[in-house]
Amino acid sequence: MHLKNNLFLICIIPVIFFIGCSDDNQTLFISNLPLELPRPLYKLNLQSDSGENLNSVTIIWNHTDGDIIISNNPIPPNGNSYTFSDMEPGEFKDISIQVIMDDPPYVDSIQIFTRPVYPVTNFKYNIVTVQTGNETKYHRHLSWTPAIETQNNFSNYTIYREENENAYLLNNPENCDDCKIAILSSYIDTSYLDSSVQEVSGKYTFFYQVQVSVNGYSRNSLIYNYTDFIPPSTIILDTSNVSTNNNEFIQITWDPVSNS
Repeated sequence: MHLKNNLFLICIIPVIFFIGCSDDNQTLFISNLPLELPRPLYKLNLQSDSGENLNSVTIIWNHTDGDIIISNNPIPPNGNSYTFSDMEPGEFKDISIQVIMDDPPYVDSIQIFTRPVYPVTNFKYNIVTVQTGNETKYHRHLSWTPAIETQNNFSNYTIYREENENAYLLNNPENCDDCKIAILSSYIDTSYLDSSVQEVSGKYTFFYQVQVSVNGYSRNSLIYNYTDFIPPSTIILDTSNVSTNNNEFIQITWDPVSNS
């Protein structure tokens, strides 16, 4: 009899959750659904062409019934794209987008960026010895792999040179008229022979720089040219150079390096 009573209670309890009594004998349904469902197409699915252009990025999104505001700029009705055209090469921006549909408005964000100016690569030099009568001169032959800019964008290569003690001038080569030694207007140029160096020892330090100019922007590649460089001696270590008598640290010793 006790078991039958328990079964009866088990059968009655679920009914209480779904059916209640009121003065009007109405049925009360309990649901976990929100009172108002979100509107469709609420997610913008932001995308961009970041990294494709030097000074502009276009973002696109799904169509939405709400009003769009980007960086305080209202977007025309039914618009689903916006272009930032005032950026610098290699610039990053964090963009917030508001959708005015409800209160508070829906906010989404995306990071955009432009590509940099592509530099020359594999920038190298060789010393070219030229004998004129009893005089020996040392010219510098510079070579590189062209920048991967398109030919339509390309303006020129500008080559700069400066002596060791004034190498800091190449941080802003446009302000150093004496540093400029050549302008090459052909996109396919991949080398230059510096025969204007007034130096006959072959043991002199120079810094060279190739600047790529593209649509008013530029990118520099620097090379250090020292014609009498002797690499330092090799440091040789074995187990006897490593300490084993301390639990908190390891000490390593070696002989001084000689450049002679």
